[in-house]
Amino acid sequence: MLGEKLRKLREGQNRKQADVARALKISIKTVNNWENDVSAPNIENLIGLCRLYHVSADELLGLEKEESIPLGGLKDDDRKKLVIMVMAYIRACDKE
Repeated sequence: MLGEKLRKLREGQNRKQADVARALKISIKTVNNWENDVSAPNIENLIGLCRLYHVSADELLGLEKEESIPLGGLKDDDRKKLVIMVMAYIRACDKE
């Protein structure tokens, strides 16, 4: 699960939840909720986590390069969310 991956990445860098919270300007409770799979980070925080831990989004989300996600079966709302996520990622990459 994502929470376990986030915990391992944080601990691998000898960081505390407070360090992650401070870096992303969020609460410690939010980091704790992510690591316990109570909630999941939004796209902005996913990008921040990728930068903080120096990993790709694919690696963070556990996707293999050979894997693909079929888009044809997505509901309109999910398709819109995906477009928003991709656009946010592109904008974040352009700022670097």
